[in-house]
Amino acid sequence: MRYYENTLRLRVDAKEKYRAHQLIDTLMQERLQIKLPYSWRAIPFPGAEHYSAVQIRSSVATGLPGEKAHEITFNNGDIMQFSCNLCSVIREYSYEGEKERRIERTGNTEEVIAKLKRHAARFGIDVLSCVEESEAMFHIKKPNKPVFKLGHKEMSVIARVTDAGLVEQTIIEGMGNKRIFGFGYIWALEVL
Repeated sequence: MRYYENTLRLRVDAKEKYRAHQLIDTLMQERLQIKLPYSWRAIPFPGAEHYSAVQIRSSVATGLPGEKAHEITFNNGDIMQFSCNLCSVIREYSYEGEKERRIERTGNTEEVIAKLKRHAARFGIDVLSCVEESEAMFHIKKPNKPVFKLGHKEMSVIARVTDAGLVEQTIIEGMGNKRIFGFGYIWALEVL
């Protein structure tokens, strides 16, 4: 599998997930005309407040300066190690008569690990061990909408490949929900 990675410096705080999403989506889809899936994450830019280092991964070359091509091969049964930032929102449903009410809350570590295992299984990954590295809460501000919170946990994972094709797709697209806000990005990937 061949994929492409690039790191960009954006003039937006790493905590402003919606604004970063808008800038990245405009760059990828409108300026570069890349309509294929990609994944990304924003981290604080060292020494520059209100700037982000944005890592972008795609299946096609963007042609941006500094882009690097990578090759990796997966086989069913391979053991791999990676880190990911998973959205830690847990959805619960309650019913009042015939009305369904959806409640979203930030999950604890055990709930998020269980969520990671469920998502990973759908993407051809059998999680063998998982450790929470850090957590954070972000306030998502969309224009003319109420602010909402999204929590995330960075996880270090050791897993077995159960479907090599799905794993390759997951490396490009990310894993889990709220990927549009930069969650689900997989990095520090290595096949053991």
